Amino acid sequence: MNPLLTATQLVHWADTWPAQDALPLLVRRLILGRIDPLHIDFPAGDSINRPGYDGLLRTAEASSFIPAGQSVWEFGAENNPKRKANEDYSSRTKTPRTVTPAETTFELAYRVGRPGFLVWAVTLVTTLPYPAAAVSALCSARRGVVADLAHVKTTFGIDVLKCGTAAGML
Repeated sequence: MNPLLTATQLVHWADTWPAQDALPLLVRRLILGRIDPLHIDFPAGDSINRPGYDGLLRTAEASSFIPAGQSVWEFGAENNPKRKANEDYSSRTKTPRTVTPAETTFELAYRVGRPGFLVWAVTLVTTLPYPAAAVSALCSARRGVVADLAHVKTTFGIDVLKCGTAAGML
């Protein structure tokens, strides 16, 4: 198989200035390829340094990775994504500008590169009024639970884990 883009190419591209200029454009095109939004504003190129959110989207329909309703987006490709995500979340919850936080989904997408690992993006979607650190900790705990359940399924050869009671879920 000859992939259009390899993980190595993606890692190197993410470290370039053109990537920062083009990422909002890429996301905008991906959104437009999936849904027909009521409003979309994802400035790219020279406009990435303007004040405000990196993206604003309003849609009547939801799709994979695209929430229904209003959402605001922040992107980053720096070496400390946790710091950047916390700064963006804190800044945007303190000063939400023209959006109503209770009616808006906040999307964070950052490049995370660790030696020996592929690059991955962290997308946090929440309207919960909790500090970013608390939400981040819950997301990290969830990843551990998902990995543990995958291990159980693999070990016992189970395709689907089922539970019939609420107590079995805990």
